[in-house]
Amino acid sequence: MVSSLPESAAYVINLRGLNIYANNTIEQILAVNTDTFEIAQTCAKTLFTGSGCLILPFDNGLASKKNNNRAWSGGISALAKTAKLEWPNADVQSINIDCSGKAAVKIANELFDAITSGGSVTEIEIDASGNRYQLISTVVDINDHSKSLNNGDTIIVSGGAKGVTAACLIALSERKKLNIGILGRTKLEEEPAYLASYKTDAELKNAVFQQAIKEGQKVSPMDVNATVSKTLGNREVLENINVLTNDGSVVKYFSVDISNADAVKAAVDEIRKEFGAIHGIVHAAGVLADKYIHEKTTDQFNKVFNTKITGFINLLEATAKDKLTHICCFSSVAARMGNIGQVDYAMANEVLNKVCQAEQKKRKNTCVVKSINWGPWEGGMVSPQLKKHFESMDVDLIPLRTGVEMFADEMEDASIDNVEVVVGGAFDGWGKKVGPISQNYRNMWIHKSNNAFLESHRIEGKVIVPMMMANEWSMRLAQSLCPDLRIVEVNNLKVYKGIHLENFENNGDILLFNYSVERKNNTAVVKIKIEDEGNQPYYAVTVNLSNAISNAPDSGIELKNLQSWTWKKNDIYNGHLFHGPDFQVVEKLEGINEDGCKGIVKISDSNHISKMRWLSDMFLFDGGIQLALLAMDKWTGNNSSLPLGYDSLKLYTQSYPASQMHCELALRKKGDKDSEWDIHFKDKDQQLLAEMTGLRIYMYKN
Repeated sequence: MVSSLPESAAYVINLRGLNIYANNTIEQILAVNTDTFEIAQTCAKTLFTGSGCLILPFDNGLASKKNNNRAWSGGISALAKTAKLEWPNADVQSINIDCSGKAAVKIANELFDAITSGGSVTEIEIDASGNRYQLISTVVDINDHSKSLNNGDTIIVSGGAKGVTAACLIALSERKKLNIGILGRTKLEEEPAYLASYKTDAELKNAVFQQAIKEGQKVSPMDVNATVSKTLGNREVLENINVLTNDGSVVKYFSVDISNADAVKAAVDEIRKEFGAIHGIVHAAGVLADKYIHEKTTDQFNKVFNTKITGFINLLEATAKDKLTHICCFSSVAARMGNIGQVDYAMANEVLNKVCQAEQKKRKNTCVVKSINWGPWEGGMVSPQLKKHFESMDVDLIPLRTGVEMFADEMEDASIDNVEVVVGGAFDGWGKKVGPISQNYRNMWIHKSNNAFLESHRIEGKVIVPMMMANEWSMRLAQSLCPDLRIVEVNNLKVYKGIHLENFENNGDILLFNYSVERKNNTAVVKIKIEDEGNQPYYAVTVNLSNAISNAPDSGIELKNLQSWTWKKNDIYNGHLFHGPDFQVVEKLEGINEDGCKGIVKISDSNHISKMRWLSDMFLFDGGIQLALLAMDKWTGNNSSLPLGYDSLKLYTQSYPASQMHCELALRKKGDKDSEWDIHFKDKDQQLLAEMTGLRIYMYKN
């Protein structure tokens, strides 16, 4: 525990995001974002070129039943997502944990479990019960447009009357005739008369230059550009105001610094005086200053961050006594996914996302609250060079007309659940469309504190990871990489050597997960190798995912004329099998013959299955393998067999974990020291839950 961070720090857990209290002001809570940026900034040079980790726990308060201002700390998650993109070899996580009503030791335990659970998820949520989640985007249609603004309603818009903001207002005014107060940075000034007949950028520059010569003045290219830029800006604002007016809306424009609270209040008061009560806010103002985290100063960070945030605070405060029916913030997909060089912009927009959620929660169904995370726009809203850059990365640009109509639709959406909206292409990480193969590495720390049940899997005194635990870890990794899909099958699990946890009780062991992901349409294939720190392989496995699980086949394993198998549970685990209490799941042996065997496996009360989140019935799957080991023991009198892998594990349900299964094992082939099996795992009603084929068992001792 340190109070200040050395620049050489490579492994950092920053707990300051949890230091927010009920009586903190919004300004004090916002400072947590800047403070967290400075922590990241300190270790950024090390993590930009090297490996390490940055873990950022915080509580944004949205899960709490009490109204509070914690949502203003929400930018921390966007910092983690951006840092992960800038530091590809580092492990970065934000953990939004619901701390309300929890003792400090419980918070510590939940954070410890999350940090040490492995996987590559950058943004984690922990609820009041300690359950862990990750956020994914889903497609939602707007089916109810009954919350639209009314003709004659008054809205205030920050961000001026140019570009995307103006185009969105025009689309809105085509549906409703509004009173619109626009707060922009452009100072409307009467342009010089000599420029009136010139239209293009080149024409205007030449006219300014010639006028300077005519007047005997020296003028620099910078001066010419400034004059032309101001002229074109004024013209665009006036033209858009004219379009809005022709559509039937009434527009009043103010040149205002949105970060100046007094100026914003004065403008809003004047709008209210002229038009009456304020009904809506559209906050679109923002600036950019792209630099890597390790190159960006705190002053540069604050300039970008505060333009977005302070402006929204000022608008909310200036309209605090108005009964708003609509609030909309223009956020960015950078907030949802992170973006290289834009940590300040991403964090500011993520704060808007979370504060909008808090505002919707507070205002309930009296107000439509939206935070629209825009992707990049086409139609002149990005430069030709930037457009080529996006196209080279297969990033979909938003067609101008499509985007503005989507904005108008969102302003009419009667659903109060869809506050945070992403508008753009199908993204798997900012800047990458779903589809390409990528090769990556992740690591996992294994210790008795986070996997205590492995104590029950000792062979000759050594803690050995069960094959089905390696299977479970691989499934977790694949699911985290493709959260929108479901695991339907695990194939070609091979054991190169057992995972012996030499430091299970001391410093823990590190496992490396070398993986590739290939996505196509609604399917994905994740290939994984589990390795030691010297890149020597333990396991290899392939996980297949799809958008729907398969139906179980009607045909099954038929075992007839089974002979009695009278070994009792105490005998099984005191002579035939090595498994300790947590893995003692074989409840009953129902019979055996030369073609196979049957048994019942059941989770015991002492088992740790309820204390972790599982994607498979790991303990019960292991129990099915134990039945194969017992059959080998019965046939040979040798109890030193272990699994070496399987061909496939097909999953027909995702209702895990179960507490009991019926296992039917069919023998494929048998040698003097090995055997191969198919296993059907069924519930109490004999419904097939999973099917393992080609399980290979090998006797490692004579």
